[in-house]
Amino acid sequence: AGMTKQEALEEAERRRQADLSEAERRRQAELSEAERRRLKEVEGTRKTQEALSAEVIRKLEAESEGKVQALELARLKAEEDAAAARSLRVQVPPPDLPPLPLEPVKSEAALLAERVQALLQEADRLTKEGNPGEALRCVEEVLGLTPDRFALYLTRGQLLLALGRLEDAATACHKATTLDPRDVPAWACLGAVMMAGGKYEEALKAFDAAIALEDKDPALHHGRGLAFQCLGKLEEAEKDYRRALELAPASPETACRLAWICVDQARPADAEPFFRQALRSNKAWAPAHHGLAVVMRSTEDSRKALFHAEAALKIDPENIEARDERALALWALKKPRDALTEIREILKRKPKHAPAHLLQGQIAL
Repeated sequence: AGMTKQEALEEAERRRQADLSEAERRRQAELSEAERRRLKEVEGTRKTQEALSAEVIRKLEAESEGKVQALELARLKAEEDAAAARSLRVQVPPPDLPPLPLEPVKSEAALLAERVQALLQEADRLTKEGNPGEALRCVEEVLGLTPDRFALYLTRGQLLLALGRLEDAATACHKATTLDPRDVPAWACLGAVMMAGGKYEEALKAFDAAIALEDKDPALHHGRGLAFQCLGKLEEAEKDYRRALELAPASPETACRLAWICVDQARPADAEPFFRQALRSNKAWAPAHHGLAVVMRSTEDSRKALFHAEAALKIDPENIEARDERALALWALKKPRDALTEIREILKRKPKHAPAHLLQGQIAL
């Protein structure tokens, strides 16, 4: 009560300051406590991270140690393998070999050539095995791949002829002769196709063309002689057969053809040497024995006729003409029963065989 106003104001200011200091002190104390808690949390986090880092490091060290051990074991195993290989004198390839070169890619032309060669070899094999149908399939495939192989048209014609497809064979041979007019085998094949089809004039033209190119092939003269013979031109046929026989004296077929020309012209004496020439070339040539039986019958030497007829039948029991000669020889030798037995054998094989019926009638009389 005794304070002055001034003193009262100063006292109030001191009290305010004291209150502020106490509030600041309490605030600072609170801040210090919060900081201690934060620092404690930070310290705990740090220790946790250190513990985790230590665990990770241990694991990495363990894994690294395992890898080192594995590498060491692999190295030791490689050394052992190398030592074993050296003891066996086996050359161990180096570990870093360059990659092997890839097989070069073949061009389409090379692949085509390989395919064509394989087909041609297959066709040749099948032909030799007597399978013209499959061989023809191979040849036609080659022609489809390489149409410019002119020689294969001849091969195709020959295979078609073997299969009896005469029209197709003629077309193939005409194609071959058109592509190469100087192809002698193509003309010869065309002649053979025409003969097989009974077109003897066309066959004659083909053989003429072939002989104009090659005069020393006996097969061409034989073929043309056969065409002349089928046309009834026996003199021309004889000339060609003689020429063929000059070029190939050991051909029994040509010798027999020439001999039969002589028989057809009633010249048995001229025929006999050619039949015997055929037998010198081939003792088992049945047509030659049959021909000699005919010649011997014409000279009334029935015993020799019987000998050659039976020789022909021994080689070829189905030769009806040789059986005719045997029956005639037996009849001439006064053996009618044996002759009738032979005639019955003939008629058993060929019921409408006129010569057998005629002889049977003569014997019956």
